[in-house]
Amino acid sequence: MAETPAKPQHNSNYQRLRTQRAQAARDRVLPLAHEALGRLQKLGVEARVTGSLARGTFHERSDVDFLIIRLPDEELRYRLERVIEETMAGIPFDVVYLDEVSHPELRRRFLEAARDRSNLA
Repeated sequence: MAETPAKPQHNSNYQRLRTQRAQAARDRVLPLAHEALGRLQKLGVEARVTGSLARGTFHERSDVDFLIIRLPDEELRYRLERVIEETMAGIPFDVVYLDEVSHPELRRRFLEAARDRSNLA
């Protein structure tokens, strides 16, 4: 009976390095996303984080996805992107306005996956 060859050590080292880098990226981005959500809240904007940061799958090449649920004033619509940009310090991000998502199932999925400051960890 032939023995199964051992897995190469470099694969486990590579995976460990990827995991460490992903955690470092998440650790760097999480406080900035918290701060951005707080700044938006002070403006009266109801916002959440969605996507990989909300799912816990954020890695070094991810961007941060902000979901804008409610604006107190339409004039804030694009000003808030500047607020996020200033806060995120060069980290890529996307902004999705819930009122621009027309497909009901997609709206539901965005809301279901979204996390606010209190449950973004």
